[in-house]
Amino acid sequence: MKIVQYTKKRGCSTLIVVLSLAAVAMPLTYIIVKQGKVVKNFVSLLTVKSSPEVVYRGETKEEAFSFITYLVRKLPWFKENGYNIALPEHKDFEDIYKKPEFLIEREEHLKGIFFQEIYDVSKFDDSLAIICQSENVVKRALEKLAPLAKNWGFKLKSKYDIILTLYGPGGNYNWEGDIGRVVIKVKFQDQLRSKASFTKTIVHEIVHIGIEEDIVRKYNLNHWEKERLVDLICSLYLKDLLPYYKNQEKADKKIDKFVNKEAILYDLPSAIEAFIAQRA
Repeated sequence: MKIVQYTKKRGCSTLIVVLSLAAVAMPLTYIIVKQGKVVKNFVSLLTVKSSPEVVYRGETKEEAFSFITYLVRKLPWFKENGYNIALPEHKDFEDIYKKPEFLIEREEHLKGIFFQEIYDVSKFDDSLAIICQSENVVKRALEKLAPLAKNWGFKLKSKYDIILTLYGPGGNYNWEGDIGRVVIKVKFQDQLRSKASFTKTIVHEIVHIGIEEDIVRKYNLNHWEKERLVDLICSLYLKDLLPYYKNQEKADKKIDKFVNKEAILYDLPSAIEAFIAQRA
């Protein structure tokens, strides 16, 4: 197991918890540190097959500001699709929410305000303690998704960065090379997320990464078709791990009759090809 630590202002430090599993029985030590103190330390013996590395951490100030600028540029799209977006509550920022075209000329000014007045790493402490409790289900979900990679090309990355944020719609995903990134807002409906909420969102976004290239883009699925497909994988194929998973009401349900648990496991591309054929 690797431990990565970084120090923030006022001497506060937050441990980044990393889970890296090997294909043998081995003792794993988990340590969670908040404000420089060890608050949890335990050993577990696991026998598992090779699994991706998973990192849980808070957003850096640079990452947070970059994410905010991305959200501002996409505000029209988020509004069009009915997403509520959390953004910094500051008068200088609120001006660009109304006129995103001013972002470029004001970006450096806003970055200074964000770094000096808004960003506070301690706001992630409580959520880090909660999200780390999801690691067992996330690990099992990754193991269960592995056959999909072998059977039809689901993209399973060698590492996943699970990054906490104060901003955005709830969950967001991207990747660079063999590293998948899942960005999760710490609050849901103005309350800190529960363990179940974090777990559901992490797995949902990992599934997005897995099907984006060879399913979503290849077959040109629209946004709500894509969301429905991810919901079906989570609620059907991963039901035993996510019994509380709720499908999105806005998603396009026309795809449902083509996708079942067997299709997800053995040959999802063929199921999507059949769906596309009838759509045309």
